[in-house]
Amino acid sequence: MKPLIAPTITICGTSKEQLGEQLLAVINAAQELISAMQAAAPHARDYPGNTISEAAVAWSERVAAVERVLDDVSLLTMKIALHGLD
Repeated sequence: MKPLIAPTITICGTSKEQLGEQLLAVINAAQELISAMQAAAPHARDYPGNTISEAAVAWSERVAAVERVLDDVSLLTMKIALHGLD
């Protein structure tokens, strides 16, 4: 994925506070999704034979993708907090 680009905070645009609130909502949703995905991870009892390994790897890859999104949005939030106008 291409890196996220921090917006330019100006008096004519969305406020730093509102951007922060919006991004915090994304962070919270991503954290909840990660928790839900971890709780729903494949279990051997549901995968006869050797398919559990493939299922677990595929599921882990998707959890990792959401974790990467969480990391990206968290970094963007920090950039806005540190460099935006007060």
